[in-house]
Amino acid sequence: DAVSEGETLEWFERAAEGGDKNAMFKMGNSYAKGAMGLDIDFAKAGEWWWKATCEEHELAWSNLLTHADDSLPPDEIIGKVSRFKDWVRLETKLEEKLEKSLSALQVFVAQVYWWG
Repeated sequence: DAVSEGETLEWFERAAEGGDKNAMFKMGNSYAKGAMGLDIDFAKAGEWWWKATCEEHELAWSNLLTHADDSLPPDEIIGKVSRFKDWVRLETKLEEKLEKSLSALQVFVAQVYWWG
């Protein structure tokens, strides 16, 4: 028997809520594309991509940047960037990751200012 979209969604959602970064990323993509029977909702996509980013998913940050104007208002983006920087500072094991992601973060902040 084929698995229904609803069942697929249910299992991805369970995994995402349980902390699986790949499932979080998939949920974000699904909301952005309207997949698995979901309506397109960039706000929900952005929230899932943000959660995946916080779990160090390699592609989630890129999706969040690419769709930031669709998913979150600029003031909320700035708040998330600030919290992201604070979070990275607190996690000493992520210091190297901060250096790698700093240029992406700078581009992100520049885009936020560009949008006004």
